[in-house]
Amino acid sequence: MAASAGIDCTPHISGKALGFLYMLQFASCVPNIGPYQEFKGNKDQVPITSASTSLQPKKGYVDIPKEPGLGVVFDPDVIRTAKKITAL
Repeated sequence: MAASAGIDCTPHISGKALGFLYMLQFASCVPNIGPYQEFKGNKDQVPITSASTSLQPKKGYVDIPKEPGLGVVFDPDVIRTAKKITAL
């Protein structure tokens, strides 16, 4: 809608953890992304890695992971220790 109105898209990211990955993916494919984007990074220190990027800003830019999905790999030891949460 913003593109059809001729204005930039500058989405807001709320929360922490992996929300920055969703924002990176979104910003990488929106043709009218604005020049200033919010980048909170991995503040919760979720143990992830990417083979194609450090996921850290350099001179105001963050490289988008090139791997499938979100482009990250989760530490398998952390996944093994995760607890299942069920709805009430």
